[in-house]
Amino acid sequence: MKRNHSYQERLKDNERILTHSQKIGGMGSWEVDLVTSKTFWSEQMYRILGLEPSALEPSWDNYLSLIHPEDRNDFLKRTEDYMKVGGAFSHVYRIQRADGVVVVIRSEGEILLDADNQPRKFSEW
Repeated sequence: MKRNHSYQERLKDNERILTHSQKIGGMGSWEVDLVTSKTFWSEQMYRILGLEPSALEPSWDNYLSLIHPEDRNDFLKRTEDYMKVGGAFSHVYRIQRADGVVVVIRSEGEILLDADNQPRKFSEW
């Protein structure tokens, strides 16, 4: 029981450190499980997007809706290409926040493939 409690405390500490580090670095992260569609946006990702965490459910479609209209097709094309091969990638695109502010996103990410070389997870930070 004590070992499990220690593990839980370390996990909470790591989450707190990650949140603080992202805030200081002005960076966020998000991830989509491509099998279940479960999506996670970090607290800092919400800040970058100009949103409160309760304002918008994290989802692939909601994220796509925030990508600047002039960049959306290129983002989708690149993402499609990345999913064919998996691995690390980087790209630059703009987000159009609800308040009208345009934010340039420089993204590093990774596509994880399953044992059958099918895309499993899409992560950006």
